[in-house]
Amino acid sequence: MLPVVGSQTENFGYPTQTIDRLAVRQVLLARAYDALDRVLAAYGDSVKRDYRVEYRLFDAYGAFGVAIPSLEPRLNEWVQLRPKSVAALLARSTFYRAAGWNARGTARSRETTSQQFQRMDSFFQRAAADLDSARRLDPKSIVAYRLMIDMVASRADLKTSREMLGEALKIQPYSFLLRLAHMANLRRWGGSYEAMEDFADESAPYAKRNPRIKALKGFVDMDRAEDFEAQDRKGDAIEAHQRALRFGDYWEFRYQRGKYYSRSDLEEDALQDFNTALLQHPQSDDVLSYRARVEYELARHAFGEAKDVYFSQAFRDIELAVAIDPTDEGHLTDLAFYRKNIPEYAPPQQ
Repeated sequence: MLPVVGSQTENFGYPTQTIDRLAVRQVLLARAYDALDRVLAAYGDSVKRDYRVEYRLFDAYGAFGVAIPSLEPRLNEWVQLRPKSVAALLARSTFYRAAGWNARGTARSRETTSQQFQRMDSFFQRAAADLDSARRLDPKSIVAYRLMIDMVASRADLKTSREMLGEALKIQPYSFLLRLAHMANLRRWGGSYEAMEDFADESAPYAKRNPRIKALKGFVDMDRAEDFEAQDRKGDAIEAHQRALRFGDYWEFRYQRGKYYSRSDLEEDALQDFNTALLQHPQSDDVLSYRARVEYELARHAFGEAKDVYFSQAFRDIELAVAIDPTDEGHLTDLAFYRKNIPEYAPPQQ
């Protein structure tokens, strides 16, 4: 229905091939709104029957979750031409949510201006309005519920997050990604290790059908690893990373351990973790960006053909990361660095 990316394998019972976000954006920019409505509706219906295709559904909508200015006029036109299109409203809501976070920036609250917060709130209000309209048209949209769970993160509203999750699981009780969205809120907005563990234990019975749900408990150790590293307890940090992976060889556990290895100058170990993470999640711009850094460091200490291979792959990885999210300042800084320092390894222009 749309181009896919990734290998033709499975992980935790999920197909690793997923929808190509860049292709979805091209369909939008080509104003092929009928095609988008058909594809997104089909995947939305499929997930209600089969949780294993949920990554394809959310990756398709993830194509709009970047604050690229050229997307907004097409999203507006899509909604205007098809005001009863649930897909159009959810896509624009996804865009406005990303635009809100982009307007806020990544600095700490005390370093963020009131104007930035006002712009963030303005985008969030538009996102909420589209979300409300979409829910009225389709009260059983899994995408709408996940967006609501994500949106309450800005208010640290764990009670509403949990309520929305409960309603969403009535539609697809075996979803991992819906549970993951609530777990993210517990991790970032006032939850505790105990609350995270309780939620993972509560979800555990559903892992008999969907084994990926077992990985939820690994997030406790993944977060503990970060705390241990901040305390310079490196032995405890790596043990916590290993424990997280015992709950499942999940891509984010690999990504976080890979970053730890990279910070510890264990570049080859880091590269192995990033390679595995990208097999599961081939469109993660953050993993691509970090893998590029590791490849660059390996190239600096390599010779001959190996040096060329590492430098070339680093350039390809950072260009793809920028294509997936051209609003990420870190990706843009890294790309500028590679263009300045290893221009001869730039991929051919497409």
